Amino acid sequence: ILSRDRYIQTLLAISCFVSGATYVPLDNSMSSERIKFIIEDSCINCIFTDEGEFQRLNDSSTFLNCTDIAYIIYTSGTTGNPKGVKVSKENILSTIENLKIQNILNEEDIIYQNISMIFDPSIMDILYPIAVGASIYIPQQRLYGQELEEILEEEKITGICLQEIKVV
Repeated sequence: ILSRDRYIQTLLAISCFVSGATYVPLDNSMSSERIKFIIEDSCINCIFTDEGEFQRLNDSSTFLNCTDIAYIIYTSGTTGNPKGVKVSKENILSTIENLKIQNILNEEDIIYQNISMIFDPSIMDILYPIAVGASIYIPQQRLYGQELEEILEEEKITGICLQEIKVV
């Protein structure tokens, strides 16, 4: 999925999971070399663009069978080429079942989806709330400080996953 629009990214990611396709997030801020590497390395045979358009890349018969893989997230590649971390559908389901047992969320919760879809935690930010019937609030852009505080209050957000930020 190659889209700048957070709504489209999230909806297409959900559609990948529901359809059984393997989700491989891409970001327009990535270099064209990185995007090309990920497409070739992960055996992507189709892509969704900014406009939500579906585009077949090659004959799918030449690609690996990833029927048990839920998603592939790529590392930053700081030590060379990025490496694809494959997460199985079984692991996703197991994680969701364990979270449901802990009863962290329920159908009355509204989760603020704050994490970029190219990062691993974003997957549970969308799948776990759906699994328990909670709502997901998807901002068009990431908010910080006072703006974030105001939207959390206005929209009655009950949950958010935040990333640690190091200030130097």
